[in-house]
Amino acid sequence: MKDSLSLNQPVNLELKKLVSLTEASQLLKHHRSTVHRKVKAKKLPRPITKNNRTIGWRLEDLKPFIKQQ
Repeated sequence: MKDSLSLNQPVNLELKKLVSLTEASQLLKHHRSTVHRKVKAKKLPRPITKNNRTIGWRLEDLKPFIKQQ
């Protein structure tokens, strides 16, 4: 059986990476509570949730906000 991924194919893991609240606060140079406030005010994208638990943000979703720093 052949795997769907080949060793010869480059995989862009950066697009798949999820950033935790701690990592997001470090990248954005904001306190964790500030990140929560900005999400609530819709100034930052909402994190991805699964089964009513916060998982994190896609790195590509946060990049425009990181560049504004």
